[in-house]
This record gives sequence, C-alpha cells and structure tokens, in this order.
Amino acid sequence: MTDAQPPLLKNPLFQLNLMIWLSWASSPSVIRNPIFYANGFELFLLGPTIPVPPASTVVATGHNPPINIGRSPKPDLLLCSRADSHFIPLECKVSSFSSTNHKSRQAMGLLACSGQYVAQMFDQDLSHRWKSSLIYIVSHPQHTLMQTSLDSMTATLRGASVPMSQESATSIGIEVRDDGVYLHFAMVNKMPFAVHPIEKVVDSIPGQDPRPLYVVCVDPSLGPDSNDAYGEQVLNEQVRTAFAVQVAAQLHQSRVEVKWEDLMKKAISIWDYWDDRDSKNELTLRVKRHLQKVFTQMKSLGVNVDTAPASFTIYPIDPAKAKSIRTYLAGAAYRRGILDVMKSTQLGIDFPEA
Repeated sequence: MTDAQPPLLKNPLFQLNLMIWLSWASSPSVIRNPIFYANGFELFLLGPTIPVPPASTVVATGHNPPINIGRSPKPDLLLCSRADSHFIPLECKVSSFSSTNHKSRQAMGLLACSGQYVAQMFDQDLSHRWKSSLIYIVSHPQHTLMQTSLDSMTATLRGASVPMSQESATSIGIEVRDDGVYLHFAMVNKMPFAVHPIEKVVDSIPGQDPRPLYVVCVDPSLGPDSNDAYGEQVLNEQVRTAFAVQVAAQLHQSRVEVKWEDLMKKAISIWDYWDDRDSKNELTLRVKRHLQKVFTQMKSLGVNVDTAPASFTIYPIDPAKAKSIRTYLAGAAYRRGILDVMKSTQLGIDFPEA
C-alpha cells in the first residue's frame, strides 16, 4: 500500500469518477475491469432525487420511536441493467458511519425505495419485476463496518414493517496499491452479480497516479470533502478546450453565439446524465466566472462580448479579428491556463480557417 492512498481515498470525487468509469462503455485503457458495465449495469443518472414512497414515510414516522428516514434521498449514481430489470443506487463516502449517524437518513430513504418504485419514478417498463440493490462505496477496510451499519438499518426498517426493497444492501471498499486499484466486497453473496472477494479494476505502476481522467471534475453536492485541485485543473482545461472549439467553429460568421448549456455538454461528456440541477447550476456559475478572464482579454482584440443567462455573444467578427482570436485560442499559454493575450499570440498557431 502506498503512502498516497489515504489522501486520495479521503476524497469522494475519486470514488465517484472511478464508479462512473466502471459503469461506462468507453472507459480508459487503465481500467482493467469495468466490473459494473461488464455485468450489464450502465450509468443511468448522476445525482437523481428519488422521493421516498409516502407509505414508507408514514410507517417510519408513525413507529414508536419514530424512524428518522430521509424524504428525498439523492444517490451519487444510479446504475441500471435493463436486461435484468435491476437498479443499483451507489453512494460514495469517505468512511463508514453508524446506523445512528445523521447520514443514515439517506441510506434508509434509499432502502425504502423498491426497484419497482424506482422504475415507476423514471418511466421504465413496469411489466417487468424491477429490483434495487443499494451499494455504499468507502475506503478499505471501512467497508466491513459499513456493511454492519447497512445490515442494522435494514433490520430496523424490516422490524418496523416499513415497505422497502427486498434486495440486500452491501458495501465495497476501495484500496490503492502500487500496481493499481482494488475493490473489496464486504459480502459477495449480497452483490447483484457474481464477484470474487477482491477484484482488481485499475492498472498502474509504482509512482503513477492511479486516478483515471475525471469525468466529473467538481461535484458541489459532495461538499468540502471533495475539494480537489486536480479536479479543478481538469475542469478548467476541459472548459477552455470546449470554449475554443465552440468559438472557432463560428469565426467565419460576423458574430459568435454559444449557449452555456452547449458549452457544458461539450466540456463534460456526462452532462446529460447529471440529474442534480443545483449542482449543475453551481458548476455552470463557476465556469462563467472562469471565462470572465477570457472575455476580458478577448475584448482587447477589438471585439465585444455580451453575456446573458442562457448564452454569450462575441461580435463583430471580421477576417482580421477571426485570425487573432484563432491564434489566441490555439496558443500554448491559453491551453495551459495562462490567459494572457500577448503570451498566447506569441506562442500560438492558427486554427485552420473555415
């Protein structure tokens, strides 16, 4: 085990991105075993809200003593196997927690949502019998304690006759070693597909950063624990690349207009899967603030930049200004985040003209 493991695994953003790649068709080459995707489970939604069925809430709150169950739990990821009619709500946590911790509200809320109910919420074919298996992702060896908590919460809900999912909840521990990333399964018989107790999922070599390229670089819903300089850097690079591509494609026109939504889709490939509107709004706001520096410097090239809630417009564009903008956006300094027009134009090469 490397010394780099503790700080890496203290960030749920690493866990979140790893789980996305393990359920994604186009995973990078370092992903040795996309274990969810290989077993038919693909990413369905990121951060969806699943209101707890009223019947479950009524029984839980009416119990003596009342069971503190979350009303609108929001799993970090929701995976789906349409072939097996099976959902997996996935939660990524830095460490385990007890069944009496405030975090148990979310877990019990998710436990109270049956597969058939989740399928109904997301307009799936209800002629099938849908299942739902809750999985918590924590760092190794915290998964054993997390399993104890999940078993305790399950027993509490069943003991109070709260309507809930009939599938078992389980936990997975992530371990980073010199040669890659391993998953430890707390209870292999509670997984919705066959696994070994330990599965290697990422290949790496000693001294190599085991993180696959982040798809979700920043997720405001994960809180301060997810602050990640690496993620911020990747996000800024993706935004600058998307901005350059979107703007350069329109420089043959007299004005450039780009919708913020289109820019975010270009920068973040998983954008359409993201169901958490608050997180998306916060992330878009951060991107707008970052690009203000670009807009300020582009104005020095003799163009106007108007920003609106839904889009931004750059005008007027003529051949000379188009060439200056292409050179600026293609510059090595711009790509490295040194957003200075003179440095960028000195180091840059032109985009091909349309």
